[in-house]
Amino acid sequence: MKRTTLALMAVGLPLLAAQPQSDEMRRYMQEMQGEFNAYAQAEQSAFEAFVKKQWEEFQVFQGLEPYEEPKVTKPPVAKPTPPPAVVTPKVTPPKSDPTQGGSARTAAADAQTGARSLRTPRRF
Repeated sequence: MKRTTLALMAVGLPLLAAQPQSDEMRRYMQEMQGEFNAYAQAEQSAFEAFVKKQWEEFQVFQGLEPYEEPKVTKPPVAKPTPPPAVVTPKVTPPKSDPTQGGSARTAAADAQTGARSLRTPRRF
């Protein structure tokens, strides 16, 4: 019984002690996040003001004024183009290969010598 109580106390006390720390940590994190957000907002607004001032000076220097009305009242219309011409390649039959049996060269050589070729034509 004492061991069980001691074991529960050994496990339970650190868990109970950790709870307030996590609340404190959560509050600290929220405070830090709020400070950072305020700082980031201040820096962003200062940068925007700086860029706006520089841009206005640039426009005055260039003599540019913003347009009061859009320049283009009607969008341009693309002219239709004819489709590209279709080119078909010229097909030529393959030349006979002298390494395969039954070619023109082998048949001509056989006819001259009167000999019969030992090669047999391939059949597919």
